[in-house]
Amino acid sequence: MVPQLTVIDHTKNDVPRDFVRNIAEHFFSYLSDKKILPNDIPCSLTIVFVTIEEITRYNKIYRNKSVPTDVLSFCAMDGDHELNESVIGSGESVGYGDVLICKEVVKQNAIRYKVSQEEELSRVIVHGILHLIGYEHSGVVGESKEKMIQLQEDFIDNLKARGFIK
Repeated sequence: MVPQLTVIDHTKNDVPRDFVRNIAEHFFSYLSDKKILPNDIPCSLTIVFVTIEEITRYNKIYRNKSVPTDVLSFCAMDGDHELNESVIGSGESVGYGDVLICKEVVKQNAIRYKVSQEEELSRVIVHGILHLIGYEHSGVVGESKEKMIQLQEDFIDNLKARGFIK
């Protein structure tokens, strides 16, 4: 399954659009291979790169935290994130939602955690997508935060093993 992906840049900086698309496409394929998402449902999402001021404002509005963060996700699906049976097999596209990323915070985190910026950007893209499909820090129905982080880090390790990121 290849998502219809829109990448928007509010930062006026050089956003690696092809890299972002490749990570998202690989991750959706990975999720299909792991039977986490069906591979026959068209889907779409938007990844928006925002300034540190914008991410701080959104974090304050939606999470009541007056600090910048690396990634925020805004899910378009209702409630339990389950795909409605009428969508499966209908050819109808599933709009997962929007992922907001602050490249400035990603860069700071890459330095802090001693990883490449590509690795950290990959991590936040994956983290944001996991939120869109129903994973939460407090756990998804039947899953735990540890499961979310394990899935995220397994995918990052997969990218490294294939030489896609350093």
